[in-house]
Amino acid sequence: MLTRPLKILAAIEGYLPEIVGGSNNYLQQMAVYFGSEGHRITILTPTYSDKLAEYESDGNIEIIRYKISFKQHNILRYLIRSGAEKTYDKFLYNRYFDVISLHSPHIGAGIKNSFSKKFIPFVYHYQSPHHEEEEILKRSISYSIFNPKKYLKYLWSPYSIREMRRTERECVEYADLVIVLSQWMKSKLSYIHNIPESRISIVPGSVDTKRFYPPENKYEVRKELGLPTNRPVILTVRRLVPRMGIDILIQSIRRVADKFNDICLVIGGEGYLMNELKSLVNKLGLNNNVYFQGFIKNELLHKYYQASDLFVLPTTELEGFGLVTLEALAAGTPVIGTNAGATPEILNKIDPELVVPAGDSVAMSDRIIRFFASSWWQKQIQQNCRLTIQRNYSRDLILNRLMFLYSRIAEPWELVNINNSAENTYKFANLNNKT
Repeated sequence: MLTRPLKILAAIEGYLPEIVGGSNNYLQQMAVYFGSEGHRITILTPTYSDKLAEYESDGNIEIIRYKISFKQHNILRYLIRSGAEKTYDKFLYNRYFDVISLHSPHIGAGIKNSFSKKFIPFVYHYQSPHHEEEEILKRSISYSIFNPKKYLKYLWSPYSIREMRRTERECVEYADLVIVLSQWMKSKLSYIHNIPESRISIVPGSVDTKRFYPPENKYEVRKELGLPTNRPVILTVRRLVPRMGIDILIQSIRRVADKFNDICLVIGGEGYLMNELKSLVNKLGLNNNVYFQGFIKNELLHKYYQASDLFVLPTTELEGFGLVTLEALAAGTPVIGTNAGATPEILNKIDPELVVPAGDSVAMSDRIIRFFASSWWQKQIQQNCRLTIQRNYSRDLILNRLMFLYSRIAEPWELVNINNSAENTYKFANLNNKT
């Protein structure tokens, strides 16, 4: 295993603050931690904005952005891929990197083409099967011939899905190591792309326990956020898209409200289903029980966890891990989640009864009712929430494991670079002169 600082090139299709999401937060956590340990991280990403600088540097982290102005869906993928190749050739060709870290398929394919003749190990972070996400989205959206733009997208979608799957396979087959967040995702990756499990490592998500922690006084936090202090509060934070199951959760709250009429569900997040979900709330007579908070700013997120009695993760499909589950548990807030994906791998460590069948609003409502009806069960779960995180998912524990994998995979490749006379650029004598 290498003990010297590593130089890592990370590539992702959109980065903070422009794009907010699980993979972006994951890369940011990784970059900050690796940088604090002395490693140098270069992040390559496309941007769709004129407001963000093409180059930023902060300590051991630098960000290089290349502009994409055309957002048409399928051409966008080509521009992401070709833009990555051109930007690498222009700015990074003479730079030495110990490891290439890929976090998205199309930019990953572009980087792969640029580095195909160099002796540098590739690590691919496989957080979700993107083509399946697109299939789910296709099933959930109605298209009409009277809307030509949407109808053409509908006709093109089978080809688009196949292209996404092909690009994803291109990356994972080329990678020397594929990192997934859960056993569920490892099995899915192996099944979809026929990748040997020996090339796949599980490194679960992590949470900063110094930022996400139980409050001294939950009700003071509620006052600060403008939430009711005298009612039971349930929280969910999700994109408002079909596979997140927010409609199932709202339906379950209808039954819960019959038992606890003062129940309060706070929904954080945005998405194209917002109006449809608000109509469902109105139809079920839950206007006094369900509140849409919209996008919750990152600096306030931990307070919403602290203010809540229960967090519910109602996902119906493809929950590759669930970082929000860790964040809620770290704040001492119990979580009820579905069996759609990797959620049971987390919640079973606390109590298997916290897991309910995906898409079953009755089972979900029954479990929520049981939670609020049994103070003994509440207390038992609350005692194990943060302890489970500290033992299994604390940031330092997980990211140190990830850093070990990066150092280990870089070592044999450095020996190849030293001994390969055809690649003088990578001889050991020149390594320290590279920036």
